Amino acid sequence: MKVLGSQSSSVGIAKSLRILLTFALMSSLTLYGSNTSFADEAALEFTAQTAVDAYVDATYGTLAEIAIAEGLKPDAEAAVAALADGTPKTTQTDRIAARTLQISTAKEALLAAAADQTAADAVIALITATTWGDARTAYELLTPGQKALVTNYAALTTHEDEVAAAADQTAADAVIALITATTWGDARTAYELLTPGQKALVTNYA
Repeated sequence: MKVLGSQSSSVGIAKSLRILLTFALMSSLTLYGSNTSFADEAALEFTAQTAVDAYVDATYGTLAEIAIAEGLKPDAEAAVAALADGTPKTTQTDRIAARTLQISTAKEALLAAAADQTAADAVIALITATTWGDARTAYELLTPGQKALVTNYAALTTHEDEVAAAADQTAADAVIALITATTWGDARTAYELLTPGQKALVTNYA
C-alpha cells in the first residue's frame, strides 16, 4: 500500500530529532565538563531518551502515521543500543517494545479494515454494473463485517424482489388463462402447484 506524504514527514521529523540530539550532546558537555566518561554516558542517555520519546510519542491512527512512526524506530533502537547495560537501557528498550506492539496491533487492524473494504468494493462494483447473479454470489462469500460495507446492497435485493414478483405473476397468469379457457382439470392441477403468494394472484379463482 502506498502511503502518500509519509516520506517528507519522516524527513522533517528526522531533521528535528538530529537537532535535539546535537543539543543533548552539547548540554551534557556543558554540565559535566572534563569528566568525559560521565558526560559521554549522560549524553548517550539523553540522546536515547529523546529518540525513544520521538518514537513513543508518534501517533499511529492511520497507515500514513504508522509509516512515519516506523521510520523513527531505527534511530531509537540505535540510540538505546549505544547505552551501557543497566536500568536506563532496560527502561528505554521496554518502552520501544511496548510501543512497537501497539503500533503492530494497530497496523494489523488497519490492514484488515482495508482488505474488508476492498472486498466490499468489488461487490459494490458488480451491483453498480447490474451483474446481479455475480453480485449475489460474491456477496454471499463476504464476512458479516464485509457485507455491512456494501452500501448499495438494497439495489440488489430490490432487483431480486422484482424478479421474484415477475415470476410469481407469470405463474399465476398461466392458471388464470386455464380458468378463462374453462380447462378446469388442468387449471386445478396448475393452481395446486402454485405457492401461497402465487395463488393470491389468481384473480379469477372464484
